[in-house]
Amino acid sequence: MLLYEYLEMACNQHGNKYAIQCDNSRITYDVLKKEVDFLFSYLREQGIESGVNVGVILHNSIDYVKILIALSRNNNKVFLLNPNVSQDELIEMKKKGKIQIFIIESYLEKLLIPLECPYIVRKNLINKKVTRTWGTLEQNSQEGFCFVQCSSGTTGVSKMAQRTIENLNEDSNNIISTLNYQYDDVIYCPVPLYHGYGLTMGLIASLHAASLLITDRWFIVKNSAEKLRNASIIIGVPEIFERMAESSNFIEADTFLHAKWIISSSNKLSKETALNFYKKYKRWINQMYGMMEVSTISVNLFPDVNNYWSVGRIINGLEFRVKNNVLYVKGKTVSEAYLVDGGEKNITDADGWFKTNDIVQFSNNLLFLVDRYKE
Repeated sequence: MLLYEYLEMACNQHGNKYAIQCDNSRITYDVLKKEVDFLFSYLREQGIESGVNVGVILHNSIDYVKILIALSRNNNKVFLLNPNVSQDELIEMKKKGKIQIFIIESYLEKLLIPLECPYIVRKNLINKKVTRTWGTLEQNSQEGFCFVQCSSGTTGVSKMAQRTIENLNEDSNNIISTLNYQYDDVIYCPVPLYHGYGLTMGLIASLHAASLLITDRWFIVKNSAEKLRNASIIIGVPEIFERMAESSNFIEADTFLHAKWIISSSNKLSKETALNFYKKYKRWINQMYGMMEVSTISVNLFPDVNNYWSVGRIINGLEFRVKNNVLYVKGKTVSEAYLVDGGEKNITDADGWFKTNDIVQFSNNLLFLVDRYKE
């Protein structure tokens, strides 16, 4: 219910305010809630009851947001999958997560047919049609789980970490308090919403703060200039900032003068990219450090020429320690378990500490990433 509760709060205070914009479309919080409520009822009619495990394989869109919030209201365990998933990976994830039904983009049907698993195509779902019909699906015990984040293997082999309502609510509170998200903020997040960073920094925190979230199905530099200029908080990854720094025709030098934060996470931002971006736009990028199992770990709120490559200070509410140069963290945002072959594997040790396996250094109370762990 977490996302739906945030939506209800936003509607009560700012119902006529725009909630989300994607490509050339946008809707208000009031309209978003009405469409989510209708979609929730329709999902129930199609046999998707509370407790059903749902795999979602979609690109960024307003439909994607509606579907995630409707599934949140329905108390489903939602598996967020990368649309670039291979058929073998999909078979493995279905087995590990005991996924019972998928919601997909139409071009992915060819991957689903051999799995002999029910699915709904996004456009048909939004247009109130179904690809297949089925009886009521068997329910599972949710135990407070909200999303299952499935890594792309960027920092190792692919993994599936269960994120509870408590994990995500605590992380959202941390993001809002640390970065001062406000209802009048415009959050530009071209990062995929199936990615843990895009999900929490983009969708969940902006919904919680009743901000306007602007996202894109694809990030295209020449189409982003106005969105970047109007955004108060920009959420990107190193590859996006590399393209901005290299762009000489589409993004003007004063584009980022009024942005509160220009945040980069996922992969480590290179010094070269950070310097090139600063030379062109006279703004340092705020490096953030996080992991799928924890979400936000630290952020550099005040980068300058002496520390721009740092990932900043550990956020409030997260305990940390360093042993043999490896960072360990502990707190309410840390996931408890991975899904492995339909079962669970503990993420933390007996005392609740999560070993990141990342090599770090501290200098002047700032955290520096030396090397990210690869399995």
